[in-house]
Amino acid sequence: MRIEEQEFRERVRRISLLMESNHLDALIAYASRVQYGTVRYLTGYEPWLAPEEWAFSVLTPGYRDEISLLSNSPWDFWEFNRTKSTWLRDVVVGSNWVESIRQRLPPDARRIGIVGWYGFPTPIYLGLAERFPKVEFEDATGLVKQVRAIKSEAEIRLLAQVGGIADAAGRAFIENAVPGMSERKIAAQVDRAMMLNGTEQLGYFTILGSGVKTVASCFLPSDQLLNEGDIVQLDCAPMLDGYKGDFSRLALVGKCTERATRLVETVARLYERCAEMLRPGVTCAQVAQAGLEIILANGYTRDNLFVSANYPDVVFMGHGIGLENPDPPGMLSSANHTILEENMVINIEPILVEAGVGGGRIEGAFVVTAQGPVPLSTAEIRPWRRNGT
Repeated sequence: MRIEEQEFRERVRRISLLMESNHLDALIAYASRVQYGTVRYLTGYEPWLAPEEWAFSVLTPGYRDEISLLSNSPWDFWEFNRTKSTWLRDVVVGSNWVESIRQRLPPDARRIGIVGWYGFPTPIYLGLAERFPKVEFEDATGLVKQVRAIKSEAEIRLLAQVGGIADAAGRAFIENAVPGMSERKIAAQVDRAMMLNGTEQLGYFTILGSGVKTVASCFLPSDQLLNEGDIVQLDCAPMLDGYKGDFSRLALVGKCTERATRLVETVARLYERCAEMLRPGVTCAQVAQAGLEIILANGYTRDNLFVSANYPDVVFMGHGIGLENPDPPGMLSSANHTILEENMVINIEPILVEAGVGGGRIEGAFVVTAQGPVPLSTAEIRPWRRNGT
């Protein structure tokens, strides 16, 4: 673990104070491959191999061990590597979840917060509710995210290392995005670069595609060969100690049409303008609005923004990054009026599409500081200018 025990203890202390002010007697955090972040934040550990692996952290300030870790992983807690998995002393390995959690909760508890509320396993919830009929269970996810929004020096160092791995992936992408190369072979070179430069695993499968299908934003690499004039899109996710990268770059193959060049140049301008806005006191919505103004000034409309089916009416330009993707403060969108603060880490991610041409995004992480945004990825954003496109 690259985070020291002292920092974990400080995290527990800060969350315990918030629990006290919110009158919570205990906190239960849940983690799996699809519900991650807070258990790692508190314990240093989260499941990594299969969706069937779960973990819970139980925080009970002033009671017993105060914080415990429960996991059904049969491979992470051998004695020789137990201290590499977590700083905690009270670790239970098995899947008798309800009873193990019950034993660690104060018998007189009246209010218990759950982190990961919308993904919390129903059988565990029902089992605990049966054993604690007088307890009020409530969603405490937001409470913990208050603490997680501001990154420590150690977290920023980790995310900078992740940014360095992403830059290596970007270089491999640009070097291999040439006519006749297949999407799958380029993706293999990108993944190789991330592994050789230290990623522990990938936050998601590498996204890579070319041509008009890039309007879809997300796609798996295929055996399709790159053709002269193609837009090529990379999106990849290196990771260290659970801290995630989310990195995108664009390339143009050979001589491209004026429309393709205009699209990728506009994405680059969007990226630069949104990054300039990352200062304390600016809201997420203001960053999104600044991006929209660039789109309109370059002859595009809101219809040229990629639209998520989950958020069809918002302008989106990025998100927080850290142990989760997205991490607090959430989306850089027209619907999010959260104020940026120093040491938040933000991914800028404008996505522009044009039917018949393609789509593209450029993405990288920045630290918000009083002196201005500090980039954590430095790979060039306009590689097409190398060949005079």
